[in-house]
Amino acid sequence: MILMICLALQITSMNPEHASYETVLVIRQGLQSTIADAKQAGLFDKTDKNMVWPPQRRDDARAIWGRWCDYYFALDSIAAYYKRYDSERGTNRSLYFDLHYGAFLTQYRFALEFLSHIQDLGTFDVLLNEAQVGLPERSLARFKFRYLNVKIASEFVALDSMRQQYRIDDSPLTESMEDDRRAVWSFGAGKGELMTLANGLKILTQSAEDQWFPIQKGLANAMGDTRVRRGHDFLIDESQLLRCADLMQPGDIMIQRREWYMSNLGIPGYWTHAALYLGTAEQREQLSQQPEVMNHLGRLGITNLNQLIPKGDSTFKYAVVEAIGEGVSLTDLMTSGAADSMAVLRPTCSDRARADAIARALTYLGRPYDYRFDFDSDTALVCSELVFKAYQGYVSLELEFVAGKKLLPPNNLARIHQNQSPSPFSFVLFLDGDESRGTATFESEETFSESWKRPKWHIVSKAFIQAD
Repeated sequence: MILMICLALQITSMNPEHASYETVLVIRQGLQSTIADAKQAGLFDKTDKNMVWPPQRRDDARAIWGRWCDYYFALDSIAAYYKRYDSERGTNRSLYFDLHYGAFLTQYRFALEFLSHIQDLGTFDVLLNEAQVGLPERSLARFKFRYLNVKIASEFVALDSMRQQYRIDDSPLTESMEDDRRAVWSFGAGKGELMTLANGLKILTQSAEDQWFPIQKGLANAMGDTRVRRGHDFLIDESQLLRCADLMQPGDIMIQRREWYMSNLGIPGYWTHAALYLGTAEQREQLSQQPEVMNHLGRLGITNLNQLIPKGDSTFKYAVVEAIGEGVSLTDLMTSGAADSMAVLRPTCSDRARADAIARALTYLGRPYDYRFDFDSDTALVCSELVFKAYQGYVSLELEFVAGKKLLPPNNLARIHQNQSPSPFSFVLFLDGDESRGTATFESEETFSESWKRPKWHIVSKAFIQAD
């Protein structure tokens, strides 16, 4: 798989500790998948260290690094939140320690594995220390400083010595933690003053800061607190969605961001989901009555777009079609739009094209979610693939290659709107989540146009900076 995506499960909808266990396990699988993808793309090939990498391989390396950092930031929030195990009592203390140590071990083990793969590959040092979307300059150097360091080796020894004291016999992480412990020891870590890798001492002498991510002090804690505190509420409320419905038309494209969804992990960029708005039955009927649309629908053997809506789903007032974990489904704006941030773009094409895009999308109803992200096949679809194929031939949306796969990440829709001239979209609306105020606000097209550059943790970092 190119991206490690799990079912669209909102981790905060379950018990917070249960959700955190699930998240650590999913991220661990994601890190394994990322290393496998990097190997498949030839990124760890050391047969010709001096070779100048072609553009595609450089792009693959940046994409892999972006995914890697995404997983690590999510683990940071869990490890930081549960580090307060000393302030808990009884069973809770053991539970908090187990989650803190489990997240820490996952980070440490896979950091050592990843760094061993790229050791002596100078191209990685150059590429991954360049600034890129959501990451600052020298992000790899900071990562190395954090994980090839006496400090973290000593922390591993200290935590490892405490694991029997706080042991939980039925911990969901028992098997993975034992595997990670063995791996860490096999890398030569945890031996007092010894460095974890040969170049660790050199890194210690550099004037790199302890934080490897562009995170202000305490941000990981703030993120963990917010995840537990906010639960399954969203920053966009129903009254705002009703205002959106007044502005939207059938065929509009929705892009969304939900914090604390495990399905965000590994998806590149700030915007992580796309859906196609179908509008109300009345709006679809009005569109169907346009002369150019009537002629086209006649060739499809229907007279009205509403005939394509399954009878059981005709009760949705503001219908949406989207590819989610359950597959390509018909939902309602009140459900699909329950998010923390949302933008709506209108393809600049004819009524006939919009009607045909809706008809195409509805033919995919019931097909499974495409966990392989294969845009060449129609047997299963991912969210942005549904949008792409609905408007294919009508709207110019360039795919990008990631590790040999053709993809259109939802974030690229915002990037295309800003960078492609003329834009294939007109701007409709942007609801921007603001964690500090616990709500979303309508913002300008200018603000939206810059949103694709945001890091994954934009909402929480923004709230923390404001509160600091």
